[in-house]
Amino acid sequence: MSNEVTIKEVLGKYDVFIKFTEYLAWSKTVRFVGADKVSYTGILNWDINKGYSITFTSGIPTDLLDLSMRPEFEYVLDCITEGDTGE
Repeated sequence: MSNEVTIKEVLGKYDVFIKFTEYLAWSKTVRFVGADKVSYTGILNWDINKGYSITFTSGIPTDLLDLSMRPEFEYVLDCITEGDTGE
């Protein structure tokens, strides 16, 4: 059985560079806080093959459920979480 490879061992023989990074999937935990200060949580996922999806981790109010059923909801959440205000 061989010993585990180490960082020093690899770098002692090769210079290692990142040539390209491709993100194939990610997940964000998103919190929604209503005017009544009650919060709801969802997991926003994106996958290169499946696109966006959201799973709510707690019960959600009807108006948020209605929004989540409309086209582009997950994309809009992604934009908001990246700082886009729609301006």
